[in-house]
Amino acid sequence: MHQGNICPGDNFLGGVTNGAEWYDVPGGMEDFNYLHSNCFEITMELSCCKYPKGSALPEEWRGNKESMLQFMEATHMGIAGLVKDQLGSPIEDAVVEVLGIKHNVTTTKQGEYWRLLTTGTFTLVVHAVGYQSSEHMEVVVTDQHQATVQDITLTKKEMSVKLDSVKQSSGEEVSTLSPSGFLSPPDYVYHHYDDLVAFMAFYGHHFPHITRVYTIGQSVEGRNLTAMEISDNPGLHEPGEPEFKYIGNMHGNEVVGRELLLVLIKFLCEGYGLDKRVTRLVDSTRIHILPTMNPDGFEVGHEGDKQSVVGRPNAHGKDLNRNFPDQYYTKPRENGVAEPETQAVMAWSKQIPFVLSANLHGGSLVANYPYDDTPNPRDRSGHSWPSPDEETFKLLARVYSMAHPRMKTGHPCPEAGEFFPDGITNGAHWYSVSGGMQDWNYLNTNDFEITLELGCTKYPQHQELHTYWEENKESLLRYMESVHLGFKGFVLDSSGQGVPNATVTVEGIDHDVVTAADGDYWRLLSAGNYSVTVTAPGMDPATREVEVKSIMYVDSDSGLVGAKQYNFTLQPDSGPLWSLVEDFELSENLAQEHYLSNEEVKVVLAEMENTYSEVAEVFINDADWSTAVPGLKMGVETNTSMPKVAVLLMGGLYGSQPVGREVLVRLGRHMGEGYKKGDNIVTMILRMADIYILPAVDLAGFDSASVGTCSYKDHRMMDKEAGNSFKGKQSVGAEAVKKFMGRFNIKLALSLEGNGMFVRMPWDEVRQEDSKTDAVEVFNMMAKTFLTSHPVMKKKHSPCDGTRIMGKKVKNAFPTGLVHGGDLEPAMFVGSMQDYLWDKLNIPMVSAHISCCNYPRPRNLLELYKQNLPPILKFLELAYQGVWGKVTDSMNNPISNVTVNIGGMMEVSDKDGIFLTVYPAQRGSTSWSWFIKPSKPKQSGLQLRKAE
Repeated sequence: MHQGNICPGDNFLGGVTNGAEWYDVPGGMEDFNYLHSNCFEITMELSCCKYPKGSALPEEWRGNKESMLQFMEATHMGIAGLVKDQLGSPIEDAVVEVLGIKHNVTTTKQGEYWRLLTTGTFTLVVHAVGYQSSEHMEVVVTDQHQATVQDITLTKKEMSVKLDSVKQSSGEEVSTLSPSGFLSPPDYVYHHYDDLVAFMAFYGHHFPHITRVYTIGQSVEGRNLTAMEISDNPGLHEPGEPEFKYIGNMHGNEVVGRELLLVLIKFLCEGYGLDKRVTRLVDSTRIHILPTMNPDGFEVGHEGDKQSVVGRPNAHGKDLNRNFPDQYYTKPRENGVAEPETQAVMAWSKQIPFVLSANLHGGSLVANYPYDDTPNPRDRSGHSWPSPDEETFKLLARVYSMAHPRMKTGHPCPEAGEFFPDGITNGAHWYSVSGGMQDWNYLNTNDFEITLELGCTKYPQHQELHTYWEENKESLLRYMESVHLGFKGFVLDSSGQGVPNATVTVEGIDHDVVTAADGDYWRLLSAGNYSVTVTAPGMDPATREVEVKSIMYVDSDSGLVGAKQYNFTLQPDSGPLWSLVEDFELSENLAQEHYLSNEEVKVVLAEMENTYSEVAEVFINDADWSTAVPGLKMGVETNTSMPKVAVLLMGGLYGSQPVGREVLVRLGRHMGEGYKKGDNIVTMILRMADIYILPAVDLAGFDSASVGTCSYKDHRMMDKEAGNSFKGKQSVGAEAVKKFMGRFNIKLALSLEGNGMFVRMPWDEVRQEDSKTDAVEVFNMMAKTFLTSHPVMKKKHSPCDGTRIMGKKVKNAFPTGLVHGGDLEPAMFVGSMQDYLWDKLNIPMVSAHISCCNYPRPRNLLELYKQNLPPILKFLELAYQGVWGKVTDSMNNPISNVTVNIGGMMEVSDKDGIFLTVYPAQRGSTSWSWFIKPSKPKQSGLQLRKAE
């Protein structure tokens, strides 16, 4: 190996090489070990052949044996020892520094350390939080495989040191803060990497009771990404206390934020205990400050740079604010591979339950909030793309901008020609950019982040830094205090223990937060009244009303600031018990992990036919209509003379309202299992009726819809779905249903839809200035049967009143009770199926709107099924309600094609002279008439019977 040229093409001096010099490989294990642990690792290439023949292995062993042994012995090179306190107790995580080498190692739990070094004389110094750093020690390392033992004893710092005992250079003690809030004037200069590290080490050293200096990772060129925590209990997440972060210098040549954050560190450290506001903030908040995310880029930039890109990217030439995973786009040259700095920030952001953050930029003067891009790749600017928390983000952005003397003017950089009302902007409206950090935080963590552009010049002269601080000081503080807006609390189990990873959902806002390890949570929100639901696996949901005010609450006893607290206690999951009592222990019906895909719906229907072959028949690809719409028939053959009622149940008539799909699939299982177990109600229904279930009519519409979308941005989008396509022939689903109706003698129909909680009847389009049909009694019977059996709809108040759409609370925007579609404004149901059935086929149909949200999250599916199972069963019992009979001539021969009108219901006798209609119970007599359309008049008789 030492020859370096054994394998073809090799030319390694001494048989060794730097990995990157050979070829660049990101994501390697040896680099990871060196950067993220105390371990020194190398990669050994042992043979020119990757998989040599077995006969060659003895020779390979002889060639590598000595090298392997000596390499293991090399673990004893350098320095080793113990770091202890004055009592002899080990100190964990002490930092062992070799001056001149920018790579440290830390001690184990037992205080041990090992520092590999080559032969020579080195200067050693050891640091530990809460201890005075050791004296500089010269250590000699020999060329023997035997470590030089150097034990170190550290002296604890006096933890009772007061801030007011800090001395100026004159030696005079300062006991009060200056009017600007400092113990000594800040140095408004640019801090290059070594200066920045020294600055943070200084404040970490002098204020150990409220600070912790730590590293979240390293840059491409190996510079530490050093952060400082400022808290009354550094290093500890206090349950109920929110976490906040500022990140500066993401773009290396946008430097104002970097320096302002250093001044902010000084301001908070020196003000703690002396300034009431600072003390309250630090005691109430765990603050994290990362002054530079791109230290490599900063070293390339230059003072006076107004608008260039020199130093903007990291050392790999990547723009870090285009490098995060994006909700819409992955661009190989931008965010295809996460850079080390990006990876470090993402890992950090997922490790700590941050609530609020901001990243500080330069080049303009505005507070920019999510989203930063749109799903349209042609969008460049001018098109807003609001997040579900649009109102809250506007509030947060204004907190910063309105406290800034120039940002709030909205036109602070005249040469740029930019106008920002109130000094804020939606990111995509300003200019669409994918891979941004603020969007990633919002979509992947609990953290609400905005981007702050702090000045028209990216790298101003250092003499201007004082002005920048004065302009931004109040904004920086107010924004940190905003972490206490909204509401917070704990999610507990029935024994009072915190529940981690519980989901906190604000009704009408499609963005959840999850609880931290102790069950604590924080939910930033603008002022208003909200319905909040908490869910967790294995537990029942809990819902309560929450009031949010635009104020921060201060505890009168502790003086701490915080959002109003709302705790939730979750009880053990009652689903299995409900299933046992109401749903025949069907575990599949309790599932709510996801919506079934179109193919999964077909598979489940086929499984029902196999499982419940006595009562179930599946229709998939066996007819012209079933190639487009899958279906299921459920019923029991009987020998009675009474005809069976054919009932149609539909879901997914509008593809973007798929709740009916899931409810009807579960209903099919319920009916099959009920019959199998001899349930009286299910058996009676299946003997009286043939139930046709079309759970997924608009397959294409479902594929293009998105879960969590609660409303239409424009109600005319409904015209592209099957439910509004029965006038024309543009919808495959609608045409398939028309063909289905021509094959089966359906007597009544029900559609399950979203978009509110009410029951809709024809007409959907007003006829002759009247929205009512000529069979009002029948439609009222059908609609009331469902409505009065629904546990939520039957209540007098509107179930959806106060629902939030796109983050805004709406009132009186949803219908309630029984509604004729034609009475709604605007006219939403144009070309509807229920109008088509009554107008063309004289078949009564009503639509039950069973969810305020069109496409609710899967976690809501079980509750929706529980609510709708009773009214659907009650609706199916209408098969018992009505009139049937037989039309015969004087010789008692059946007459077909006789039209019978019973209270507006037109029925035609079949080939056996039989007719049947569903009709409400009446007191006294019911008017009816009949006429015959045969080729020749015949003397006829009519036999009427009550269906029962």
